[in-house]
Amino acid sequence: MQLKSSILNKKKIIVTGAAGFVGRNIVQKLLKENYYVISVDIKDPKIKSKNHKYYKLSVKSFFSKKKIENLYAIIHLASDPRNNYYYLKPELALENISNTFLILGYIKNLKIKPVLIFSSTKQIELDTLAKDMGPYSISKKSSEELINFYSKNYGFRSYIIRFTEVFSMHDNPKNKALIKFISKSKKNENISIDNTNHNFEYISIEAICDGVIKILKNKIKYRYINFYGNKINILSLLMKIKRILNSNSKIIIKKLIKKKSDLKESKILNYKVNKNNLFYSKLKLIIGNEVKNK
Repeated sequence: MQLKSSILNKKKIIVTGAAGFVGRNIVQKLLKENYYVISVDIKDPKIKSKNHKYYKLSVKSFFSKKKIENLYAIIHLASDPRNNYYYLKPELALENISNTFLILGYIKNLKIKPVLIFSSTKQIELDTLAKDMGPYSISKKSSEELINFYSKNYGFRSYIIRFTEVFSMHDNPKNKALIKFISKSKKNENISIDNTNHNFEYISIEAICDGVIKILKNKIKYRYINFYGNKINILSLLMKIKRILNSNSKIIIKKLIKKKSDLKESKILNYKVNKNNLFYSKLKLIIGNEVKNK
């Protein structure tokens, strides 16, 4: 009885895409901060806690069937983040927009309206510069505009957080470029790239989690928050990885594509990252952890 009372007194937060790399880390951070977390994902985040409940449901199924009272916040992370994949399956863009609509309709019908935190992407800015908006960027930008409309017209707080590439000290997703580069370098395999002008902007998952907590505690007053790292050229990154691993991998350049500089928008907070969370300061440890886990 005392346990149930304790749970009822905690602030309840729904996290969609909870089994993803960013989602799982955010759920764990929320639990450490004493929130009660409801995870929504088709995949099990495999987090055990008395303050955590997992629903094996799609976003559509959950928000169509479940009604959670006295919600403090919804953190909407669910979507495939692979920009290139949307060119193969552009219908994913419609799913992203549809899921956002469902969540907004859900909030609209609640008497006590929760805070909404929506994860977007810097890809919007890159595609705008290139004057070539892809399906992924279109879905995220459309969702942002819908959230702005609903937030203003139905009276709830909303925040748009945009990410660049996210890294962690261990257990980074194996399909990400960084881990592929480390794996190939360790095996002395050739590494092919097709754009020597490409820059990564690695931001630590710890910085994102800390930022989300600050949003929930109302310590950030901006509605748009950019979680962007420092620019790192792909060749510079590869050379550093090779040096750390003493690798004989050769870098094969297929073709060169020129890209313009990144767009800078006013009235947007560029989240300040603690020096301890900067990518290069962690790179040697990341590589050590990833190599150890193979």
